[in-house]
Amino acid sequence: MLDLSERRIRFVSTVTHELRTPLTTLRLYADMLSSGMVTDPKQQQDYMQTLHQEAERLHRLIANVLDYSRLERNRVSVRLVAQPVAEILATAVTTWKVRCRQADKELVVEEPSPADLTAHTDGELVQQILGNLIDNSCKYSQSAADRRVWVRGLAVGKGRTAIEVENRGPGIPAAAARQVFQAFERGQHVDATTPGVGLGLALAQRWARLLGGQLELLPATEGTGVRFRLSLPSNAAG
Repeated sequence: MLDLSERRIRFVSTVTHELRTPLTTLRLYADMLSSGMVTDPKQQQDYMQTLHQEAERLHRLIANVLDYSRLERNRVSVRLVAQPVAEILATAVTTWKVRCRQADKELVVEEPSPADLTAHTDGELVQQILGNLIDNSCKYSQSAADRRVWVRGLAVGKGRTAIEVENRGPGIPAAAARQVFQAFERGQHVDATTPGVGLGLALAQRWARLLGGQLELLPATEGTGVRFRLSLPSNAAG
């Protein structure tokens, strides 16, 4: 296992590479469009979509780095209120359905059980956690024959609510499962061509703890895949 300083060196190297890749694409495609080299309307539209995707990729990378920095300096504020899980899931769908479609994925939202399930939590932080989990599902299950990504809400015990994100990708080897939540760490099972710097799950787990909850990796409900469960308080403490 790498020590902290080695992981940070790897992290800086990876971030530099990850920043350079979308920036190079943005500059190249923007130059081609602005110079009039691309005249076919369909090709222009394809280039514009690529520019949008790369801009979103750059935004997510920078946001994760800044969010991690804020966590390190204890500058994250949390506002806990009662949140209907159905509304949390609906917001996640609205935010991520286009991203899933672009990745050739189908985002499937299951009705909460029970239907009036609530969580006592910070809705914005929950959306950031779900966003990282859904984005990871899109990236790491590209080879899956089953294109679906599930999001579901369920009661998991007295005073606890859970939201799960699941895909039918290749899964995570048992030896790597202990490391997936470590900052700056990307397991050896991950394809080197898959974008990312190893911050998404580390951030998600730390946000979960701030919310008085837990983020854990569980076996898929059937066959291969990855299932993450975010458990949260369903009632205010005390």
